Amino acid sequence: MTEQRMDVAAVKAQRTDEGFIVDTPTITRTGVFPYRNADGTMRYELRHPDDVFKQDSLNSIKGKPITDMHQGLITAKTAKGKTIGSVLTGGRQAGENVVAEITIHDTSAVDDGNIDLSCGYTLDVIREDGEYNGQAYTHRQTNIFYNHLA
Repeated sequence: MTEQRMDVAAVKAQRTDEGFIVDTPTITRTGVFPYRNADGTMRYELRHPDDVFKQDSLNSIKGKPITDMHQGLITAKTAKGKTIGSVLTGGRQAGENVVAEITIHDTSAVDDGNIDLSCGYTLDVIREDGEYNGQAYTHRQTNIFYNHLA
């Protein structure tokens, strides 16, 4: 079953002479993440390194738009007025994290205090019970393809 997810990491930025923000931040990571089910209960999904660091997944973030907050899946028809920057490179592994080079052109969201980054992506979720680094999980994310960075 293909679903959407949004995960959060903090941005640490530098400004260019023009005032743009440039960085190579952590945009996501491996591990067990909590998600709220429709009925309000929690479930825990594993983002395993074999899935997170899969080359086609890492490549899928290159060129994607950066938006101010999540606004659903972004397409060529919906990007206008929502895009504030771009992801310049594919993702690459940095320990248990994924990093990528970014540029934010419209810095008003950051200037207003929004300093977290959150990937929007599609994925398949499979039922799988297990434990990863001491944390129990009941589902595993696979076929992770990035759509935007918020």
